[in-house]
Amino acid sequence: MEPNAPVNTKFYQLGNGGSLIFEHDLTAVSNFLGRLQPEFHGIQMDDQPGGELQWIITADLRGNMESPTTERILFSFRESNWLDGLARGLQEALARLCGQNAVRLLASRFAHLVKRDAAGIPMALQSHPELRHHAEHLDFMLYHTQLDLDNARMYANQTHLALATHGDAIKMLSRDRNKLRLRCAKKDVTITRLRAQISSLEATVKAQEEQIQEMEEDEADRETERAERQANITALQNLANQGHGNHDHPGSKLKNFQNTNPPMFSKTEEPLDADDWLQTMENNLEVAGVEANEMVLFATHYLAGPARAWWTSTRAMNGGQFMTWADFKLKFSKYHVPPGLIKKMRDEFRELKQGRMTVVEYRDRFLTLSRYAPMRPTPPRRGRRDS
Repeated sequence: MEPNAPVNTKFYQLGNGGSLIFEHDLTAVSNFLGRLQPEFHGIQMDDQPGGELQWIITADLRGNMESPTTERILFSFRESNWLDGLARGLQEALARLCGQNAVRLLASRFAHLVKRDAAGIPMALQSHPELRHHAEHLDFMLYHTQLDLDNARMYANQTHLALATHGDAIKMLSRDRNKLRLRCAKKDVTITRLRAQISSLEATVKAQEEQIQEMEEDEADRETERAERQANITALQNLANQGHGNHDHPGSKLKNFQNTNPPMFSKTEEPLDADDWLQTMENNLEVAGVEANEMVLFATHYLAGPARAWWTSTRAMNGGQFMTWADFKLKFSKYHVPPGLIKKMRDEFRELKQGRMTVVEYRDRFLTLSRYAPMRPTPPRRGRRDS
């Protein structure tokens, strides 16, 4: 790079809402005097023996809008960096503008700005014996207040420079922070998903354990049922082998009962099916010639599932005592056939009419409902059909 060659250029104009030191005061004074806003030009030069860069700052305090060159103030100076040079230019421009218009400004709200030297430094107060003591004190306080304000603005300018210098580092830290937050958010999502999977696995394991427990309980129930059925078979075989005196053959009674193909009963959604099983079983027992004291033993051998569980519980509550067939029918019907249904059948039997039924349909329905009648009815008469 050739000596005296410009390296960089800058331009700054007041009135754009900036916050540099002395900028507010210089803008306000320029507006009060009706002048155009000052402009500042900077050129960075490489003209030092050691190769150090220097800024040449030029301040242009233009005149009013009609004739910008009227009462124009133009000055230049050198500074090591642009922001420090701009702050110095603002301070000196304010001092020169106030010095040129001191008479006018002393009678305004900007009178305190006139009491500065050519460089913009507040001037020390001279003693004024003719002023009252409180006026001197006020001027003294105003001087120190203005000095503190200048120092505060200078500090603000330095802070602004530091922020501008470290702006890239702050942006980099901000990007790193955002990356860390994103990474943490992804980990949180992963943790949440894993927790959900763990909860699902725990629920699955619990369900499987409950299923295994139910299977074990079912297996235990089946073992109990098989044992009871085997005991019933053994008892039936013993009865068949022992005989009862006047029978032709010891095993004929059991064989005859099995030949009737007695139905198994476990459970049903239709209560009348339970009553039908009871009626069928009673008929088969009579056909096979089973004696009254053996009817319960033969019939309960054909109970399974929930019905077998009911019988086991009922027999335990009975204390293992002998149960007649009439007692068994009563307990069986009370548990498997709701009383309300029996009443409904009785009411339907009392109100039964042939209506649109055929004679065969009417007869079958009559015989079915007669099972639930409180007493044996008289045979129905054939009459005219009800319309």
